[in-house]
Amino acid sequence: MILETRRMKLHSPSIIYTKLVQQFYWKNRNYLKPWEPTRTNEFYSFEYQFQDLLEQSRAFRKGEEYRFWLTPKDKPNIIIGSVVISGIFRGNFQSCFMGYKMDKDWTGQGRMTEACRRMVEFAFSREGADLHRVEINIVPENTPSVRIAQKLDFTQEGFSRQYLQIDGQWKDHLRFAKTREEQIDDFK
Repeated sequence: MILETRRMKLHSPSIIYTKLVQQFYWKNRNYLKPWEPTRTNEFYSFEYQFQDLLEQSRAFRKGEEYRFWLTPKDKPNIIIGSVVISGIFRGNFQSCFMGYKMDKDWTGQGRMTEACRRMVEFAFSREGADLHRVEINIVPENTPSVRIAQKLDFTQEGFSRQYLQIDGQWKDHLRFAKTREEQIDDFK
């Protein structure tokens, strides 16, 4: 599956992207380090990324997780980021968590906001994930990510102490959320 924005294509997981995903992570390993779990050297290998893309593809087909890899429309042979909805709960909850990451050389251009806006549309649409609520949890020091949540009109709901282990330490997070009804109101 491919979703599009004005400047990008969002590609569902496929092993054909293994080398590009590996290059993305290797290039950005130090840049992403303060915001991600501790990574082993194995994580950056072709074999690891191949297996991970197989798992992402399986989860996508089963509706357990929807990850998209971002390519610029004018440079389709590079991966510049990823956006994902995961931790999908069905039943009476119909909720998920959204995460995103961007290549250090492509930040500050509004592309991640563009990709996240498209992902939120996918999350709420009946043709997409058909969810009721999307939640984003962000380390407070990650001001670019906080700005994205604010630009997308997510509501800051709270503060979660020692919420996730990031870069080897338990980190506090700001909790943002948006519901389908709020998304519909944004289009009125």
